[in-house]
Amino acid sequence: QQQQQNDKDDNDDTASSTIIVACRGSANWVNFQTNLQFQLVPVEDDLLLLDMDDALDIQGSNEKFRIHTGFQRASLGLYRHLGPALEGILQRSQQTYPQQVIFTGHSLGAATALLCAVQYQKQKQQQQQLAASKSNNKNQQIYPSCSVVTFGGPRIVNQPLADHWMMATRPQDGNDNDNNVHNNTLEDAFVNFVHSKDPILQQNQPLWDSLGFAVVGREILCECNQRVVYETQSKLDKKVLAWNFLDHCTYLGRFVGPRLW
Repeated sequence: QQQQQNDKDDNDDTASSTIIVACRGSANWVNFQTNLQFQLVPVEDDLLLLDMDDALDIQGSNEKFRIHTGFQRASLGLYRHLGPALEGILQRSQQTYPQQVIFTGHSLGAATALLCAVQYQKQKQQQQQLAASKSNNKNQQIYPSCSVVTFGGPRIVNQPLADHWMMATRPQDGNDNDNNVHNNTLEDAFVNFVHSKDPILQQNQPLWDSLGFAVVGREILCECNQRVVYETQSKLDKKVLAWNFLDHCTYLGRFVGPRLW
């Protein structure tokens, strides 16, 4: 069906497409070491701080905005390679006008997917500012809107940084007529699916609360072994005994963890 649609749209300049960036979860000892570096430390790179039109000055605010040590280092290292590669793909795809980039991942991959999406958003802002300064709007369409869909993602930042991202991605005038530079809030654009049988989420939530980690975007409750999503529920059921690590690797009836065979 997708091939038929592509054939149909070959001569259509307005054909839409979606680019998916998938980040792998923990698969080796180095990955697990990254997970365990969970101290909240100041943001190291302005790529993780988005530009805003309001009065918030991000200069010197790195001490206020704090992030998981391991995930910050992993995502910055990954995006040094991913950013240029993704830009090249988008430039080659200009004729098909991609409408969206979706970042996705599970567990560690969920954390790096979100942080890479923030860096992508910053890269998009910088590119738009450069295009505006040159009065050249052609390049403004290189970076389409992005969203994040993750599974079993951990908490990764403190509340001030979560709030900063939310405010920085909120449309300023409530009106956006250009779909190619569409900008939803992170609450709409970032969705993390969770389920009550996930032992990593159940066992770590008290620790995250005590250390000051915050939820970014929206958490949606789903089932472990069934393709069931609950629209009106978002909180984990504390009465569920979550002990099986394989349940952390199973979402909506799909095993998404590391495969040893």
